Amino acid sequence: MIDVYNAERIRCFQELEKRKNNGSIKADRKAITEFLANARNNDPTKISWTSSLVLSFNNNEPIPQNDEIRTALYRPFCKKHLVYNRKLIQRISKWENIYPDSKCKNLAICISGAGGKKGFSVIVSDCIEERNLLASSQAFPMYLYEKKEADTQLALFSDETDTSQEYTRKEAITDKALTEFRNVYGQEVTKENIFYYIYAVLQSKGYISAYQDNLSKEMPRIPFLKGFSDYVRIGKALADIHLHYEQPVNPEEIGLTIEIDKPDYIVQQMKFPKEGKKALKDTILYNEYIRIKNIPARVYEYIINGKSAVEWIMERYAITTDKASGITDNPNDYGDEKYIFNLLISVMAVSIKTLDLIDSMPEYEEIE
Repeated sequence: MIDVYNAERIRCFQELEKRKNNGSIKADRKAITEFLANARNNDPTKISWTSSLVLSFNNNEPIPQNDEIRTALYRPFCKKHLVYNRKLIQRISKWENIYPDSKCKNLAICISGAGGKKGFSVIVSDCIEERNLLASSQAFPMYLYEKKEADTQLALFSDETDTSQEYTRKEAITDKALTEFRNVYGQEVTKENIFYYIYAVLQSKGYISAYQDNLSKEMPRIPFLKGFSDYVRIGKALADIHLHYEQPVNPEEIGLTIEIDKPDYIVQQMKFPKEGKKALKDTILYNEYIRIKNIPARVYEYIINGKSAVEWIMERYAITTDKASGITDNPNDYGDEKYIFNLLISVMAVSIKTLDLIDSMPEYEEIE
């Protein structure tokens, strides 16, 4: 795609100069923009013209090759590889202040934005999140990074590049917020405590019930609740299982029965067997050789962004071909041959553990 873009840029601007010189096109912005829109290659199998890419093209800006591969959380518990080329990413937003490079570690609480129609959801991440991870999702990080000014004196005496020294890290939770929490809960409260407290509260059944109308219209308001230390502990536990959701789990631990006719773990499209039009969700037909049975109904009760976490895995980990570009997305290329199978089982266990932790939260009671 980069090669196509750069070749088209050179070709189109060479033609533009010819036409400007012979007077067949006016040298005003509107005429030039219209010419470039019609002259460039608009074949979707070759290139996808986003608004930001069109802007770079119209400004005659070359795009350098960049082989940096980053991990992005595309949908709940579904990761993708991302070629991290700033020029190619539509609406990069504030990610360069949250995850400026792969060495800068961070966590972010992602919530569904106002106006979403899939209900309020929240998930924590330690990598770049796609905007539609949740409905119009917004992210609130633990840290913010700012690039330091170049230290020329240091460069004279060192030929090593330590990325951690290239950025200044500051905590995203403000000192004012810390002071307010300490006034309520005591001086031992830390900003990290507040981060995990918020992650737990945003998943509390009592909180979601109390603020349901507000959550669909505006940013969440965080109340002071009794049982601060319990919410912090549960928030940490929730974050731990949500961040490490790929950790393999023995199917027998959650009562599953696995039937394997042939140890072939290639996925085309997972599905439920049906009885008439009714899907029988106690079984998943992983592929034509493997069946997962005795699935507890409880795994489907953990809903995030409008559907169960398990059904997100079933939907996203399927071989699909984009109609416009013709590009085939084959999830079997991500990880080892059993990655998707193990992921499906792991997310079932994560779903049950998440529900258990939410149920263990203190009785919802705001401090007045």
